[in-house]
Amino acid sequence: MAVGGAAAAAAAILAGAYVVGAEDGSTPVAGADAASALRAGWESVAPETPAVLDAGELDRLREDGWYCPELEAMGFALRSAEGITVGGRPTLELVLDNGTDTITVYEQRRLNSARDAGTPPVNAVTGNSVTVDGFEHIGGTERDMWVRPGEPWQVVLHSPSVTYTVVSSMAAAAMPQALNQLVATEHAQLAPPPQGPDNSMMTRILRGLGVLADPGRAQ
Repeated sequence: MAVGGAAAAAAAILAGAYVVGAEDGSTPVAGADAASALRAGWESVAPETPAVLDAGELDRLREDGWYCPELEAMGFALRSAEGITVGGRPTLELVLDNGTDTITVYEQRRLNSARDAGTPPVNAVTGNSVTVDGFEHIGGTERDMWVRPGEPWQVVLHSPSVTYTVVSSMAAAAMPQALNQLVATEHAQLAPPPQGPDNSMMTRILRGLGVLADPGRAQ
């Protein structure tokens, strides 16, 4: 049990380093126009919740700024999509499956220009604050990360523009790849991600570990 717990904790730290190491300080914040588009897209497909969504409705959400990650690069296919409300906030729930494991991604977007002023994010599974649900704070700069080890593992990635709650039956060692794919989905919609050896997995992990150890290194 102790060895398993240590392995899960180590995987969580590496996952955090991998995600933080990819950040470039340019995470967008939804302004009034972007928030209006996000709200309009949501109201067009899920004026009342819960609402089952089809592929066309997900495309509409993407057109209006929602990310709707599906993790095809990891071999996952969309099993179901639903618009729900968690803590009064519109929430997109995507259940993804590769035939063996399942990943459920909850995407919550900021539909107003106000910030949460340092308030811990919400675990979309329960509607509680991550602190209430016993998540461990891994840290981060532009993207804050909270982890709840165990089976299934749960991660909350929080930035000024989007909060993801991720729940998966996959091994903890797969956590970095899953979280990176979420971030890559945003980059693909906003701007081409940086290429080259500086963006390799080991370089990113080492850079991220440095940021977690000394947040002052981040720009």
